[in-house]
Amino acid sequence: MTYNDALRLQATLNSIGVQTDQDFEYLVIDGASKDQTANVVLEFQSTRPVVFISEPDRGLYDAMNKGLALAKGDYVLFLNAGDLLSDIASVTRLNQALRDECIDAVFADVVVSDVSRGKRLKVAHDVSLIHRGLPSSHQALVLRRVDCLKFPFDRGLRLAADFDMGLRIYNAGRRNWVYSPKPFSLVTAGGLSDVRRWDARLECLRVVFKSGTLRQKMFGCFYQFKMINIDFVAQFTRRVIGDERFNRLTSSRWNR
Repeated sequence: MTYNDALRLQATLNSIGVQTDQDFEYLVIDGASKDQTANVVLEFQSTRPVVFISEPDRGLYDAMNKGLALAKGDYVLFLNAGDLLSDIASVTRLNQALRDECIDAVFADVVVSDVSRGKRLKVAHDVSLIHRGLPSSHQALVLRRVDCLKFPFDRGLRLAADFDMGLRIYNAGRRNWVYSPKPFSLVTAGGLSDVRRWDARLECLRVVFKSGTLRQKMFGCFYQFKMINIDFVAQFTRRVIGDERFNRLTSSRWNR
Protein backbone atom coordinates (compact mmCIF):
# COMPACT_ATOMS: atom_id res chain seq x y z
CA MET A 1 0.00 0.00 0.00
CA THR A 2 1.39 3.35 -0.99
CA TYR A 3 0.55 6.97 -1.82
CA ASN A 4 3.04 9.56 -3.10
CA ASP A 5 5.97 7.69 -1.57
CA ALA A 6 7.94 6.47 -4.58
CA LEU A 7 11.39 6.35 -3.00
CA ARG A 8 10.29 4.35 0.01
CA LEU A 9 8.17 2.08 -2.20
CA GLN A 10 11.28 1.35 -4.24
CA ALA A 11 13.13 0.35 -1.06
CA THR A 12 10.26 -1.97 -0.11
CA LEU A 13 10.16 -3.60 -3.54
CA ASN A 14 13.94 -4.03 -3.53
CA SER A 15 13.83 -5.81 -0.16
CA ILE A 16 11.22 -8.20 -1.56
CA GLY A 17 12.92 -8.64 -4.91
CA VAL A 18 16.13 -10.02 -3.38
CA GLN A 19 14.36 -12.80 -1.48
CA THR A 20 15.92 -16.17 -2.23
CA ASP A 21 12.45 -17.77 -2.21
CA GLN A 22 10.15 -16.09 -4.75
CA ASP A 23 7.17 -18.38 -4.17
CA PHE A 24 4.67 -15.58 -3.58
CA GLU A 25 2.80 -12.88 -5.50
CA TYR A 26 3.46 -9.14 -5.62
CA LEU A 27 0.59 -6.69 -5.34
CA VAL A 28 1.06 -2.92 -5.21
CA ILE A 29 -2.04 -0.92 -4.28
CA ASP A 30 -1.57 2.79 -4.93
CA GLY A 31 -3.95 5.61 -4.10
CA ALA A 32 -3.47 7.45 -7.43
CA SER A 33 -0.08 8.93 -6.59
CA LYS A 34 1.14 12.06 -8.39
CA ASP A 35 4.86 11.30 -7.98
CA GLN A 36 7.07 8.68 -9.67
CA THR A 37 5.30 5.69 -8.11
CA ALA A 38 4.04 4.32 -11.44
CA ASN A 39 7.53 4.53 -12.97
CA VAL A 40 9.04 2.71 -9.98
CA VAL A 41 6.54 -0.12 -10.35
CA LEU A 42 6.91 -0.30 -14.13
CA GLU A 43 10.68 -0.62 -13.79
CA PHE A 44 10.27 -3.35 -11.20
CA GLN A 45 7.76 -5.16 -13.42
CA SER A 46 10.52 -5.68 -15.96
CA THR A 47 12.08 -8.26 -13.61
CA ARG A 48 9.17 -9.47 -11.46
CA PRO A 49 5.45 -10.09 -12.08
CA VAL A 50 3.61 -7.35 -10.19
CA VAL A 51 -0.14 -6.74 -9.97
CA PHE A 52 -0.46 -2.95 -9.85
CA ILE A 53 -3.52 -0.75 -9.45
CA SER A 54 -3.46 3.00 -9.03
CA GLU A 55 -6.75 4.71 -8.25
CA PRO A 56 -8.28 6.93 -5.58
CA ASP A 57 -9.23 5.13 -2.38
CA ARG A 58 -10.76 5.87 1.01
CA GLY A 59 -7.55 5.46 2.97
CA LEU A 60 -5.12 2.75 3.99
CA TYR A 61 -7.64 0.11 5.04
CA ASP A 62 -9.65 0.54 1.86
CA ALA A 63 -6.42 -0.10 -0.08
CA MET A 64 -5.75 -3.19 2.02
CA ASN A 65 -9.20 -4.55 1.24
CA LYS A 66 -8.52 -4.01 -2.46
CA GLY A 67 -5.31 -6.00 -2.13
CA LEU A 68 -7.21 -8.84 -0.44
CA ALA A 69 -9.72 -8.94 -3.28
CA LEU A 70 -6.92 -9.24 -5.85
CA ALA A 71 -4.71 -11.73 -4.00
CA LYS A 72 -4.78 -15.42 -4.90
CA GLY A 73 -2.47 -17.03 -2.35
CA ASP A 74 -3.41 -18.85 0.83
CA TYR A 75 -1.77 -16.32 3.17
CA VAL A 76 -1.21 -12.56 3.04
CA LEU A 77 1.33 -10.11 4.45
CA PHE A 78 0.69 -6.37 4.31
CA LEU A 79 3.63 -3.98 3.89
CA ASN A 80 3.38 -0.22 3.51
CA ALA A 81 5.81 1.85 1.45
CA GLY A 82 9.03 2.01 3.47
CA ASP A 83 8.49 -1.31 5.27
CA LEU A 84 11.19 -3.87 4.51
CA LEU A 85 11.70 -7.60 4.78
CA SER A 86 14.53 -7.92 7.27
CA ASP A 87 16.84 -10.24 5.29
CA ILE A 88 16.93 -12.26 2.07
CA ALA A 89 15.67 -15.42 3.82
CA SER A 90 12.52 -13.88 5.34
CA VAL A 91 10.15 -15.49 2.84
CA THR A 92 12.00 -18.81 3.11
CA ARG A 93 11.35 -18.91 6.85
CA LEU A 94 7.71 -17.93 6.39
CA ASN A 95 7.03 -20.53 3.72
CA GLN A 96 8.65 -23.19 5.89
CA ALA A 97 6.45 -22.23 8.83
CA LEU A 98 3.31 -22.22 6.68
CA ARG A 99 3.77 -25.76 5.38
CA ASP A 100 1.62 -26.89 8.29
CA GLU A 101 -1.91 -26.44 6.97
CA CYS A 102 -3.29 -26.17 10.51
CA ILE A 103 -1.58 -22.81 11.09
CA ASP A 104 -3.93 -19.83 11.07
CA ALA A 105 -1.29 -17.11 11.44
CA VAL A 106 2.43 -16.53 11.88
CA PHE A 107 3.78 -13.53 13.79
CA ALA A 108 7.20 -12.35 14.93
CA ASP A 109 9.08 -9.58 16.67
CA VAL A 110 9.61 -6.56 14.43
CA VAL A 111 12.67 -4.35 13.98
CA VAL A 112 11.78 -0.65 14.38
CA SER A 113 14.03 1.94 12.76
CA ASP A 114 14.24 5.55 13.92
CA VAL A 115 16.27 8.22 12.13
CA SER A 116 17.59 9.82 15.31
CA ARG A 117 17.88 6.78 17.59
CA GLY A 118 18.80 3.84 15.37
CA LYS A 119 17.02 0.48 15.62
CA ARG A 120 15.29 -1.52 18.33
CA LEU A 121 13.46 -4.81 18.58
CA LYS A 122 9.76 -4.54 19.32
CA VAL A 123 9.03 -7.84 21.04
CA ALA A 124 5.75 -9.58 20.22
CA HIS A 125 3.41 -10.61 23.01
CA ASP A 126 1.58 -13.92 23.26
CA VAL A 127 -1.62 -14.10 21.20
CA SER A 128 -3.56 -15.04 24.36
CA LEU A 129 -3.06 -11.38 25.32
CA ILE A 130 -4.80 -10.16 22.17
CA HIS A 131 -6.96 -7.85 24.33
CA ARG A 132 -3.86 -5.60 24.32
CA GLY A 133 -3.79 -5.43 20.54
CA LEU A 134 -2.23 -7.51 17.79
CA PRO A 135 0.70 -9.59 19.10
CA SER A 136 2.96 -7.67 16.71
CA SER A 137 2.72 -5.00 14.03
CA HIS A 138 0.65 -6.01 11.00
CA GLN A 139 3.90 -5.95 8.97
CA ALA A 140 5.06 -8.88 11.11
CA LEU A 141 1.82 -10.85 10.91
CA VAL A 142 0.78 -13.32 8.20
CA LEU A 143 -2.88 -14.35 8.10
CA ARG A 144 -5.00 -16.71 6.04
CA ARG A 145 -6.50 -14.83 3.10
CA VAL A 146 -9.91 -16.52 3.45
CA ASP A 147 -10.11 -15.37 7.06
CA CYS A 148 -9.24 -11.81 6.07
CA LEU A 149 -11.90 -11.87 3.34
CA LYS A 150 -14.45 -13.09 5.89
CA PHE A 151 -13.49 -10.33 8.33
CA PRO A 152 -12.28 -7.44 6.13
CA PHE A 153 -10.79 -4.20 7.39
CA ASP A 154 -13.42 -1.88 8.86
CA ARG A 155 -13.07 1.36 6.89
CA GLY A 156 -14.82 3.20 9.71
CA LEU A 157 -11.66 2.75 11.78
CA ARG A 158 -8.63 4.96 11.09
CA LEU A 159 -5.86 3.48 13.24
CA ALA A 160 -6.79 0.03 14.53
CA ALA A 161 -8.67 -1.78 11.75
CA ASP A 162 -5.85 -4.33 11.58
CA PHE A 163 -6.36 -5.08 15.29
CA ASP A 164 -10.12 -5.34 14.70
CA MET A 165 -9.58 -7.86 11.90
CA GLY A 166 -7.16 -9.94 13.95
CA LEU A 167 -9.42 -9.96 16.99
CA ARG A 168 -12.46 -11.04 14.99
CA ILE A 169 -10.48 -13.83 13.30
CA TYR A 170 -9.13 -15.02 16.66
CA ASN A 171 -12.55 -14.95 18.33
CA ALA A 172 -14.04 -16.89 15.41
CA GLY A 173 -11.95 -19.86 16.52
CA ARG A 174 -8.88 -19.34 14.33
CA ARG A 175 -6.47 -19.53 17.28
CA ASN A 176 -3.48 -21.47 15.98
CA TRP A 177 -1.14 -18.45 15.80
CA VAL A 178 2.52 -19.45 15.66
CA TYR A 179 5.41 -17.29 16.86
CA SER A 180 8.43 -17.09 14.56
CA PRO A 181 11.60 -16.69 16.66
CA LYS A 182 13.37 -14.48 14.12
CA PRO A 183 12.00 -11.14 12.84
CA PHE A 184 11.07 -11.03 9.18
CA SER A 185 10.18 -7.35 8.81
CA LEU A 186 11.55 -3.87 9.54
CA VAL A 187 9.34 -0.81 9.95
CA THR A 188 10.04 2.89 10.39
CA ALA A 189 8.98 4.68 13.57
CA GLY A 190 6.63 7.63 13.17
CA GLY A 191 3.58 6.01 11.59
CA LEU A 192 0.06 7.22 12.32
CA SER A 193 -0.31 5.01 15.38
CA ASP A 194 2.95 6.48 16.75
CA VAL A 195 2.08 10.10 16.01
CA ARG A 196 -1.52 9.79 17.18
CA ARG A 197 -0.76 7.43 20.04
CA TRP A 198 -3.66 8.43 22.31
CA ASP A 199 -6.12 8.27 19.43
CA ALA A 200 -4.79 4.79 18.64
CA ARG A 201 -5.24 3.70 22.26
CA LEU A 202 -8.83 4.94 22.31
CA GLU A 203 -9.59 3.28 19.00
CA CYS A 204 -8.18 -0.01 20.33
CA LEU A 205 -10.64 0.34 23.21
CA ARG A 206 -13.41 0.88 20.69
CA VAL A 207 -12.35 -2.29 18.87
CA VAL A 208 -12.30 -4.38 22.06
CA PHE A 209 -15.80 -3.22 23.01
CA LYS A 210 -17.01 -3.80 19.44
CA SER A 211 -15.47 -7.20 18.73
CA GLY A 212 -14.12 -8.62 22.00
CA THR A 213 -15.42 -11.07 24.55
CA LEU A 214 -16.44 -9.91 28.03
CA ARG A 215 -13.05 -10.95 29.42
CA GLN A 216 -11.23 -9.14 26.60
CA LYS A 217 -13.26 -6.00 27.27
CA MET A 218 -12.37 -6.03 30.96
CA PHE A 219 -8.66 -6.68 30.54
CA GLY A 220 -8.40 -4.55 27.40
CA CYS A 221 -9.91 -1.55 29.16
CA PHE A 222 -7.49 -1.88 32.08
CA TYR A 223 -4.48 -2.28 29.77
CA GLN A 224 -5.25 0.64 27.46
CA PHE A 225 -5.91 3.08 30.32
CA LYS A 226 -2.65 1.97 31.94
CA MET A 227 -0.79 2.61 28.68
CA ILE A 228 -2.50 5.99 28.22
CA ASN A 229 -1.15 7.02 31.64
CA ILE A 230 2.34 5.79 30.72
CA ASP A 231 2.20 7.66 27.40
CA PHE A 232 1.08 10.81 29.23
CA VAL A 233 4.01 10.64 31.65
CA ALA A 234 6.45 10.02 28.77
CA GLN A 235 5.06 12.93 26.76
CA PHE A 236 5.13 15.25 29.78
CA THR A 237 8.73 14.27 30.56
CA ARG A 238 9.77 14.84 26.94
CA ARG A 239 8.28 18.34 26.99
CA VAL A 240 9.98 19.22 30.28
CA ILE A 241 13.50 17.96 29.50
CA GLY A 242 13.46 18.21 25.71
CA ASP A 243 13.70 15.67 22.91
CA GLU A 244 17.47 15.26 23.03
CA ARG A 245 17.71 14.48 26.74
CA PHE A 246 14.62 12.27 26.61
CA ASN A 247 16.12 10.27 23.75
CA ARG A 248 19.36 9.84 25.71
CA LEU A 249 17.46 8.60 28.78
CA THR A 250 15.59 6.02 26.70
CA SER A 251 18.49 5.12 24.41
CA SER A 252 19.14 1.76 26.11
CA ARG A 253 16.43 0.23 23.91
CA TRP A 254 18.08 1.46 20.71
CA ASN A 255 21.20 0.34 18.84
CA ARG A 256 22.92 3.38 17.42
